[in-house]
Amino acid sequence: MDFRKNGGKYLVTIEVIILIIVLVLGVLHFIIPGGSKNKTSADGKSNAISGTEYIWSATETGSDTEAGQTTADAAGNTAVIQVDENVTQAEFSEAVEQKIAEMSVEQKVCQLFITRPEEVTGVTQFTQAGKKTQESLAAYPLGGYVFGTGNFNGVTATRNIMANINKYVNTQKTIPMFLAVNEAGGDNSPLAAGNAYEVQPAMSGIKTAEEAKTSSGKISEYMNESMLNMNLAIPVSTSGECAAAFVDTYDAAGIYTAAGIFPGENVSDIKSAETNYKAITQTGVSALIVGNYSCKNLTGNETMPCSVSTKTVGYIRNSLGYNGIIMTADLSAGVSENYKADKAAVSAVKAGVDMIYVSAGFADCYNAVLTAVQSGDISQDILDQAVGRIITCKMGE
Repeated sequence: MDFRKNGGKYLVTIEVIILIIVLVLGVLHFIIPGGSKNKTSADGKSNAISGTEYIWSATETGSDTEAGQTTADAAGNTAVIQVDENVTQAEFSEAVEQKIAEMSVEQKVCQLFITRPEEVTGVTQFTQAGKKTQESLAAYPLGGYVFGTGNFNGVTATRNIMANINKYVNTQKTIPMFLAVNEAGGDNSPLAAGNAYEVQPAMSGIKTAEEAKTSSGKISEYMNESMLNMNLAIPVSTSGECAAAFVDTYDAAGIYTAAGIFPGENVSDIKSAETNYKAITQTGVSALIVGNYSCKNLTGNETMPCSVSTKTVGYIRNSLGYNGIIMTADLSAGVSENYKADKAAVSAVKAGVDMIYVSAGFADCYNAVLTAVQSGDISQDILDQAVGRIITCKMGE
């Protein structure tokens, strides 16, 4: 061949071949594993993009956001919040530590539960506290009772019930009980309805601190007259100043409070509501009630209930700085197909929740938690931390 004559043709051919090779190598870069954007880092953690959301590990390191922050994709969709799940153990007073040391495993597990009195006395409707109540409290020295309209038949009868319960607890030298009601005002006023008190406005509709103080002042008066010592009805959606007015007024009357239900149903962005959450948890509220619904933005899972999630507990303890009692919403119906009531109770305690509210099915839940403690599935440290927080609240330590 005469390369001098046909050199131009050959050069063009060579350039075409090189261009084809470059294009082929470029395509292979996106096909061969390792060239993909779906990488696994050296520590084995996947940074895969799932749909439109970045699903980060709760303890991910080297990311651009710190614990308690959220990330978002290019479209602006809220990603799963990063949460530090490592909760520092609470330190208790010498008096609380001594009390814990004196308790049996069964007594400790009982402290974790708050339920209806019918669940342990075996009566159809609890309207008086006598021998059955005394025997049931000896067998199950519970953390508390929750009462409803059917338990209230006038002020005198109610006072007799509460006085007898307190007497039995004192005689048995066990931990005082939460004697609770969900007295939210408006249509949800079981104590007012049962004992003919004036119904106060619904807490959820109160807009000013002055209104909150007036309403909670009247409710606390008739709660004290009826000898109940805990109101479970502080709305988690209320403003910070209203929440403070509610809690301060009840606290001044010697009544424990619980705010719920965290984080609120259909919440898609935890961070957007964080200021409000902090305002409520910093009021000194005795307990925070966690819902049984899912919140993917918090737990990273569309089906995991918040009440059994370590991320939920980590967020409440570390991001919100709340050190009081964390309580489940009512587990009686189970929380999902995967979490029936007894399993949910065990999972909640393992996650770091302190108290289990179950209005029905108490025996199954209690036995499941006790078995988990005895087998080591729930550690002694986790149990003692929960009991310590409950006793600290009750003793005012």
